[in-house]
Amino acid sequence: MSKKKKARHKSHPILGRSDIPYAQRLALRQHADIVSNREHAAKIVMFCESVALHDLEGIGYKRLVRYSLVHKELIDEFYEDIEVGMDRARRRMQQIGMPVSGNFFSRDESGESLREQQILDHRMQASQIALFCSKIAIHEVFGFA
Repeated sequence: MSKKKKARHKSHPILGRSDIPYAQRLALRQHADIVSNREHAAKIVMFCESVALHDLEGIGYKRLVRYSLVHKELIDEFYEDIEVGMDRARRRMQQIGMPVSGNFFSRDESGESLREQQILDHRMQASQIALFCSKIAIHEVFGFA
């Protein structure tokens, strides 16, 4: 009788590669975690705003799709250069009548490693960026101030 094959655990695609130095693999994984948090925060904010717009203003599917496309475009534009993106967002929010400081939120957690602290900070910043882009998109698409 043949032996049963054991299930192999799939490792992370980057960490499983021996041709890339370990420190570089960890940096790539951290960058992937940060990008994943960015996308997750943007999706959550867009979903919550879409539900609120539908419930409060009766905005339908087609207009919400247009809003989501503008929101995605603004997010991508913001992350091309974060400093320039924050400056533009600050000016646009000022025009809408919602002045913001232009500073990113951060949270000081004692007991967290540097890597974990950076991921938490990026998660908060991604949520903040997504909210700015959401408000700007709502203003552009629907004219709400």
